[in-house]
This record gives sequence, structure tokens and C-alpha cells, in this order.
Amino acid sequence: MSDRSRIDPLPAAAAHQPPTRRRRSLFLDMGTWQEASTKAKNEHLTGARVLEVLLLSYAAGHITLEPADAQGSDFTAVGVNLADNAVAQAETRRATDQATASLSELARRLLSGYTQGTTTVTLTASGTA
Repeated sequence: MSDRSRIDPLPAAAAHQPPTRRRRSLFLDMGTWQEASTKAKNEHLTGARVLEVLLLSYAAGHITLEPADAQGSDFTAVGVNLADNAVAQAETRRATDQATASLSELARRLLSGYTQGTTTVTLTASGTA
């Protein structure tokens, strides 16, 4: 008996479905967004994917933020396609820890940490050939 015959196939309902993504308007410093997108591209990712991972990591409690003073910079609306689950989970945590006033502020702080190197993103792929 081969190893393959001992593995039960996944039911159709358990098959991986890509997350639903919606275009979100976030108010970000354009320089931070461009720097994060460039860094992500150099790591073979997109800025949106990095932000999703950062939001999910924040929601899971792997990233903590201290309450911050409001920043007085000019921010530009940036349209980003983000997974609904990443946004919903981050919003739930953001509402309870109150470290940030909005999703845009949360995104700004997470991306700033990423571009400054104080927060790193490590993705690991696994699967079968």
C-alpha cells in the first residue's frame, strides 16, 4: 500500500477558495505606500499582499502597537484590493485594543514598520509536488 492510498482526499467544501477581495480606500502617506510597494516587489510580493499579512498578523496578536499621537502629515487616498477576512479581523482587534483610530492609521503604522525594518514579513509555502 502506497502512502497516497492512506491519505483521504479533501471534501469539495474544504478545497481552498481564494479570499474575497474588495477595493478599499486608505489614507496613507504616498511615500510610505510607494516605499512599501517597492520593498514588497523586491521580495516578489505586492504591497497589498504585504499589508494583508501585516493586518492578519496584527489581528492574531503577533504584532502589538502602542497608542500613538495623531500625525499631522498630508495623506493621500490610495485604493488597495484587500482580502475581506484580513480587514475584518484587523478591525475587530483594532476596536478592542484602541491603539489606532482607524484602519488607515493602522495600515500606515504597519507599513511604516515594514519599510523601516522594525517589522518583517516571512511567508512560507508548503505543498506537495
